[in-house]
Amino acid sequence: MNTLTMAPCGLQKILIVDDDVRSTNLLKMLLERTGRYAVSVENESENAIEASVRLHPDLILLDIVMPHLDGTTLAYRIRSHAGLEDIPIIFVTGVVPRETSSPHSKLGDFPFIPKPVDMQEALDTIGKVLPPRA
Repeated sequence: MNTLTMAPCGLQKILIVDDDVRSTNLLKMLLERTGRYAVSVENESENAIEASVRLHPDLILLDIVMPHLDGTTLAYRIRSHAGLEDIPIIFVTGVVPRETSSPHSKLGDFPFIPKPVDMQEALDTIGKVLPPRA
């Protein structure tokens, strides 16, 4: 299921790319409840670049382990696509155990949020990469 929304004025746009429909819908709901973000979801990794071009989000939250196209490959494809190269990407992943991560941890060039997502940790990481608008 794909949901693509336009951001109301003043809200920052986040695109979540993850094949797990339940977790993306929960994360979308929790982020939108902050009143700071308009969140769109793409559950098919092969449609993520098209969704990114169409939405031009302020931030992409990207799962690493997905069928068809893994998140690492997808992140570098997004970064190499004209017009998308400056969009920050944060991995959301169960690949790295929470106990081995820290708030400044990175996977390659990208910060990450371990799964299961701790909402405060997610907001802290997002806030470092995407400061609130004035």
